Amino acid sequence: MKQHRLILSLVLAIALLLPCLAGGEGRGNFPVREPDDSTSFYVLYHVLKAGVEPDEEAAFAEYVKLCHDDRKSSAEKKTRLKEKEWSNLRLQAGAYLAHDTYGFKVYVLNMKPGKVTRKTKKVYFTIRNQIEPEERTGLLIVERNKKGRWKLRSLNL
Repeated sequence: MKQHRLILSLVLAIALLLPCLAGGEGRGNFPVREPDDSTSFYVLYHVLKAGVEPDEEAAFAEYVKLCHDDRKSSAEKKTRLKEKEWSNLRLQAGAYLAHDTYGFKVYVLNMKPGKVTRKTKKVYFTIRNQIEPEERTGLLIVERNKKGRWKLRSLNL
């Protein structure tokens, strides 16, 4: 059973990384579902998932963990996050998540740069709105912090 899960995890990881490894502009319409926590996709996915969690207090705590360190460095900045970005995320996140029998997934329309390496500092994601797919796209900017972990820099839904 463990081998089966390991093989399934590897296949899923390779499928998620193929668009990144392809190079180019990163264009395409590919789904992201339960990404590895060492990737920039993890922040993208879990920020949106926090936006639809029923327990708002726990979800906000998770959201703050995903934000870049300098965006949450003081009580004033955390208050600003909650008042502005958080309320928008709670209203809009559900429109960017698709749901099927396996759970949630996010469709990435564009990712820049198209290839993420260890030296990549920022990744720009354009994501598809599931309700108004032709009109309103979302933009998330994910950046490495001082420790090299991916964190949310900016969110526009």
